[in-house]
Amino acid sequence: MGRGFNSHEIKEDYHSEINAPLYEEYMMEEVIPVMEAIGTAEQRRVILVIDNAPYHCRAIDKIIFKEKIKKNVNIKPPPINSRKRVLLDFLATHGINMNVRSKKPEIVQRMKTFIENNGGPSAFKKYVVDEFARERGVTMVRLPPYHCFLSPIKLMRAQLKQKVIASCSTKSSIEQ
Repeated sequence: MGRGFNSHEIKEDYHSEINAPLYEEYMMEEVIPVMEAIGTAEQRRVILVIDNAPYHCRAIDKIIFKEKIKKNVNIKPPPINSRKRVLLDFLATHGINMNVRSKKPEIVQRMKTFIENNGGPSAFKKYVVDEFARERGVTMVRLPPYHCFLSPIKLMRAQLKQKVIASCSTKSSIEQ
């Protein structure tokens, strides 16, 4: 299967044995470089579909901008109860300059409006592997929560199961 895994050691439910660092290492060192190479060689866009398992969702709270800004910039909206300066910094980072004398409720309202107009809070959430993949030309598509019926793996497993059931009877032996 991959580095660090033996086929005889793989359990049916591996979720209890995987964590974010292990998943990230596997994706960054094994999967994404291969997908990047395929995309480059075939001059095609590469898309990976993943679910929202907890280990797929380690968020980046800060990123370093490569342009003129060489400091850590908050990309996730700060909590509403943050200090006024933090809220103003978030807005300024996104090109919205407000007077420092503005009242906090006015700043909070402007921030809420900005967030809603730009896809809501989830649009500001960035994930470690997603960003790594994006920098290499690989698009990560996340399934909506609780929509496992959209998962390609689950769909293939269901089709395989139906084929096996259709080709066997209760009287069939394993060898048949």
